[in-house]
Amino acid sequence: MFRKVFAGRTGITVSTIHGVKGAEYDAVIAYGLLEGMVPHFSDPDQVETAKKLVYVVSSRARKNLHLISERGRSRGWSGDYQPTDVLAGCAFQYDHVPT
Repeated sequence: MFRKVFAGRTGITVSTIHGVKGAEYDAVIAYGLLEGMVPHFSDPDQVETAKKLVYVVSSRARKNLHLISERGRSRGWSGDYQPTDVLAGCAFQYDHVPT
C-alpha cells in the first residue's frame, strides 16, 4: 500500500490555479486567462491578484508552458471577454518574429 501511494503518476491532471500550488508538471496548459475570470471580477485588487495567479500557474511548468487567452468568448450582454492585462503585458520571445 505504501508504494502504491507514493508511486510516480502518469497521465493528465485537470485542476484550478489554486489546486496546482506546490506541484510541478512537465507541461502546463492554462486557458481562460481573461479579465473577469483571472482574477474573478469581484476581487478588490484585480492587478495584484492576476499577477500572483499567472505566476503560480507559470511556475508549475518544468518544460512546456502554454498560456491561452482566447478571443470571441462572449460575456453575454456586456460584450466579449478581453485578455487579462497581466498576460497581455508579457513580452514573450516568439511575440516578435524577425522579418
